[in-house]
Amino acid sequence: MNTSTSAIKEYLSQAKEGSLFSINELVDYASYDTAKKVLQRMEKNGEVVRVIDGIYSKPKFSKLLNKNVPSSIPDVANKIAEKFAWNIIPSGDAALNMLHLSTQVPACYEYLSNGPYREYEIYGMKLKFKHTTNKLLAGMSSKSALIIQAFKSLGEENITPEVLQTLNNILTADEKMALLDECKRVPSWIYEYIKKIGA
Repeated sequence: MNTSTSAIKEYLSQAKEGSLFSINELVDYASYDTAKKVLQRMEKNGEVVRVIDGIYSKPKFSKLLNKNVPSSIPDVANKIAEKFAWNIIPSGDAALNMLHLSTQVPACYEYLSNGPYREYEIYGMKLKFKHTTNKLLAGMSSKSALIIQAFKSLGEENITPEVLQTLNNILTADEKMALLDECKRVPSWIYEYIKKIGA
C-alpha cells in the first residue's frame, strides 16, 4: 500500500459512519486522480459507497434493519452545495418535510441555489437545484429562508393555525426574533403570518 493510499484510508477511518465526503477533500493526501482511483478500489471492496460522481459516503450499518442505510437526501444536497460553494434553500415538498409540516417523503427534492441548474438521481429519487438570484438567498438565515419557501409552497389559503403552531413549537426564541427581523421585505401576506408565530 503506497503512502497516498495509506493516508486516505487513515483519514476515512476516523470519519463517522454515514458521513459524506468529496474527492476534493482528499487532495491534501494525493492528487485528484490518485484519490479517485483509491476510492474506486475502496468502493469495490465495500469500504465506501459512491453516491454520485465525486461524492462518496462511509457505510453506516443499521442493526435494526440488518443492512447498510443510505445517507439522507438533504445531507447529500448539502454536501453537493459545499463541494461547489453554492448557497441553497429547500423548496416545495422538501421544505415542508424538513419543518414537519408534511409527513410525506418528497418524490423529488428541490432546492433553490445561486449555482447553475443541476439534476441528480440519488437512490432512485430526484434531486434538483434550481438557479435563483442571490437577492433571495442573501441577508437571511437558513431557517428563515426555509420557512419562506414552506409558506410559498403551501399558499396563503393553506396556512392554518396548526401550521403556525407547528412552527412555533420547533423555532427557538432567537429564531423567531430573526424571522421577524429578516423577513420584512417578503410578500405582505407571508409577513402577516410570520407575526402570528408565537403570538
